[in-house]
Amino acid sequence: MSSQFIQTKTQAELETIFKKDLKTGVGRSIKHDSADKQVSGEAQYIDDKLEFPNQLHVYARMSDRAHAKILSIDTSPCYEFDGVAIAITAKDVPGNLDIGPVVSGDPLLADDLVEYYGQAVLAVAANDHETARKAAMAAVIEYEDLSQYFVLKKPLRKNTLS
Repeated sequence: MSSQFIQTKTQAELETIFKKDLKTGVGRSIKHDSADKQVSGEAQYIDDKLEFPNQLHVYARMSDRAHAKILSIDTSPCYEFDGVAIAITAKDVPGNLDIGPVVSGDPLLADDLVEYYGQAVLAVAANDHETARKAAMAAVIEYEDLSQYFVLKKPLRKNTLS
């Protein structure tokens, strides 16, 4: 009876064999294009760039409700702030509001229904970010709260997940 001996390789030897003919970045450390500029402090970021003349800043007002019908939105208080160029709601946007990249059903601004806390309801463009924020928060939004599903059993029983 003869015993056979199977020679095993070390981890380092296996890595050398694996990487020898490797042509892609898998298993290798590859420096990305902007790495040198980022580590040297030479990279330019959006906040490093100067503003354009007459540049506007946009602030989106988010819903403070998880599930509600939008009864009305009054944007007239937004215009009481100096520097506000425009305040828009879904009603002001022509065409399809759906911006879902893969699956439809993701509106740019909530139209008649808020479906989650933090959904964008209106947007204000102004001369600076702080003015846009204050103006957006001044808009008056009336909601009718709808039932919220925190437990999956209820919507499954009602055959709905909305």
